[in-house]
Amino acid sequence: MVHYKNRRATGTLRTMLSNAGHGGVRGLVLLINTVVLVPLLMSTLGKPEFALLALVTPFLRYGFNGVFDLGFATGTVRYASRSFAVCDREAVNGYLSSAMAMYVGSGALVLVLYYALRAPLLGVLLRGHAELLSPAQSLFERAAWIYALFLLSNPFFSGLMAAHKMEATHWIGTFALLLELGGVLALAPFGITLARVIWVYAASAGLSLLFSIFLTRRYLPELELGWKHVAGGKVREILGYGMQFSATTFTALLGPILDKLILTRFVGLSAVAFYEAAARLMDLLRRATQLFLLPLFPLAGAREATQGMEERRDFYRRAFSANLLLSCGLYLLPGSLAFVAVPWWLGPGSETAAACFVVLALSTFCLAVVGPVTMIFLGTAQLRPLMTTAWTGLAINLLLSPLFASRWALAGVLAGNFLAYGIVSLVYLAWTMRLPEFQLSPPQVLKQAGGMGLAAVLPGVLWTRWFWRPGEAPAWPMAGLAVAGGIFLAAALTYSEHRRVLGRAWQEVQGGIRAFSARFSRA
Repeated sequence: MVHYKNRRATGTLRTMLSNAGHGGVRGLVLLINTVVLVPLLMSTLGKPEFALLALVTPFLRYGFNGVFDLGFATGTVRYASRSFAVCDREAVNGYLSSAMAMYVGSGALVLVLYYALRAPLLGVLLRGHAELLSPAQSLFERAAWIYALFLLSNPFFSGLMAAHKMEATHWIGTFALLLELGGVLALAPFGITLARVIWVYAASAGLSLLFSIFLTRRYLPELELGWKHVAGGKVREILGYGMQFSATTFTALLGPILDKLILTRFVGLSAVAFYEAAARLMDLLRRATQLFLLPLFPLAGAREATQGMEERRDFYRRAFSANLLLSCGLYLLPGSLAFVAVPWWLGPGSETAAACFVVLALSTFCLAVVGPVTMIFLGTAQLRPLMTTAWTGLAINLLLSPLFASRWALAGVLAGNFLAYGIVSLVYLAWTMRLPEFQLSPPQVLKQAGGMGLAAVLPGVLWTRWFWRPGEAPAWPMAGLAVAGGIFLAAALTYSEHRRVLGRAWQEVQGGIRAFSARFSRA
């Protein structure tokens, strides 16, 4: 029995590592993209215009990461995957054609809302910045059309996901990031302006759509999209599930946008620029958590139907422990070195961005800690707790952040963010500990979280306080990260559960390397 459970745990770990591996290249390109483009755009455009770009870039995405996707992609994946599993070609065509119709409609709605609201929107955002009215009008109008174009990629994205071709969706994302990076760098000899940068995003949207169509035709040659396949029942199914699911993704993506809008209104565009730099770094770290936890979504549903209560508890405890280890290393460790690394990255005077990163790291850490239970709830269709928590956090942010910002400026917005998402997530975690299917031990969780948290934070804080001074060589931030990371890893290995997880992970990595080498040798 023990042997069987170990094999099952290894299979789960293999699935999670495989998903993380497929997204690894995309994450690396995103890292290069962020590290290179943020300081370049901030210095060439200036902080006010970079802040305007920061207000629209969250909309220039496809798939689950698209703001105001409203869960269409998720609902399409859920129902189309079932049809793929039973080889029901007609139903697959119906779901994906219905999704395309919905995205055409939502894209048109975005454009109508923009043209209806652009005058008051620009009036609120640009109060005190009349000189930016003309570039902002051009930027926002083009961004609305580009977002509508990005939406057309989502049915193809959903089809690839439903057919278990997740690696293809990573290729599309990597392709779009490379286009963004190469396009902006290609502008350097001619001058980087806001108008030219937005055309890079337009090219990225169009070419990404063509690439997604190409991959879909390659992997799903029998797919047919057309109005004759659109069905009202399938639209209702996608909407019914997607609108519930979208509460979590919608509020998570909308939170940073609201923070930037509040900063624009009460503080100024320079604060938005610093916040955006910190938020983009945080997106890099958040992606690692998403890659690690995403396989829990389908695994949770399968285990609910095939396993007893105690087995599911054991599964959750192991997932929680591994995720806590990952979250401490991803968020608390870099946060402890923020006042070393961020000024080295952005240059002198960027301590404001470092402060933003520290608070966002704490908020995101709290959100990440409850990530396993969130994925399990999604996989088992228990959406009400997720919706309640998501909307509560958003409501607190909308209520408190403007009040705090009017009194404490940037510090008030950061405080509102932490209360809305960090504290609410901790309350949510405390509630889930009492549920029969989880039942974590609070003393054990506090002991483990406290030990790993101190191991992640203390070395970086001490390094910053004792060994580093502003203006020192760039090697010092990297050296500090290496030393702090080594201490954190040594502390993690003192826990037997962590040793088992890391040991199994290393075995899977070695197995993957051997399999790749064998295939390469045969080729």
